[in-house]
Amino acid sequence: MTPFAEQSIAAFAGGVAARQPAPGGGAVAAVIAGLAAALGAMACRYTTGKRYAEHHDSAITLAQHLDHLQQQCLDLADADAAAYAQVQELRAEKASASAIASAEAAAMAIPLHVLEHCAKACKDLQGFTAVCNPWLLADLRAALHLCAGAADAAWEILLCGSPPEHLRQQATQWREQCRQSSQALLSA
Repeated sequence: MTPFAEQSIAAFAGGVAARQPAPGGGAVAAVIAGLAAALGAMACRYTTGKRYAEHHDSAITLAQHLDHLQQQCLDLADADAAAYAQVQELRAEKASASAIASAEAAAMAIPLHVLEHCAKACKDLQGFTAVCNPWLLADLRAALHLCAGAADAAWEILLCGSPPEHLRQQATQWREQCRQSSQALLSA
């Protein structure tokens, strides 16, 4: 299968809309998180140069960090589809309960990673709002809201797998961090 990052937006959306198990909510959450990181990176890059000399280095560093998060999230979209396909295949083959449980645990780890990346991005984006180029502030804020939405979606997908309590608590903490960052912007 062609990696989602190499597909057109129309092809990816068509795959999501098709009557097939993947890509589904987990892959979509990861792609949205990746797009949010990309949008945030763009806002950072426009906060550079002479006019923003005081924040140039931190803007470039954050943009590079967001580039890395973007790639990780896009990779997680592919991993989500592959992991879910593995679970479906093992269930269809009536594989052993332990093999299915192992595949389910691997699949469950993916939305958890998306949540972790969203929490990092939301924190970083919120911190950058005070220095962002004012012409790009709406884009930066949109990136943060998209990231919070992706976190909510990943949280919903994670809950479908009935995660152990410690993973559920960690996921809830990351989700709440994203929600607080988003709410802080709405209150400002």
